[in-house]
Amino acid sequence: MRQLFARVPLPALAYVFTLLGFVSLGLSVAALAYRHDLAWVAGSAMVLAYAAAVGCVLLRRRQIATTDPAADVALGLDPIRGDTDLTAAQRYVLRYRGQGADAAAAISPKVRAADSADGHVPAERPLAPAA
Repeated sequence: MRQLFARVPLPALAYVFTLLGFVSLGLSVAALAYRHDLAWVAGSAMVLAYAAAVGCVLLRRRQIATTDPAADVALGLDPIRGDTDLTAAQRYVLRYRGQGADAAAAISPKVRAADSADGHVPAERPLAPAA
């Protein structure tokens, strides 16, 4: 069960539940305005959707609190950005800032092999200075 929650994108799920809560809020207000008998169904769906969103956020905060500080991935609450791969910044600096392209190959051989740019500048074509 713990493995299942580790793979589910909880921030995105919380965002979807919040959107469903807003839709249910609109439906419940419209049903109350028209004095429809099923207004309580939309109201209950709204409460459940908001409770599920809060539950997802609380589960994610617990995951963040119990994660290993030395892990390569930093968990976050942002549904758009997702989790941060801490080694990606290191690979970027090593590969594109010219600080040891060979060290970048040692850190990320699979990514480097799949990358079309090898990070080396041929001697006959040096980099132009920035204007």
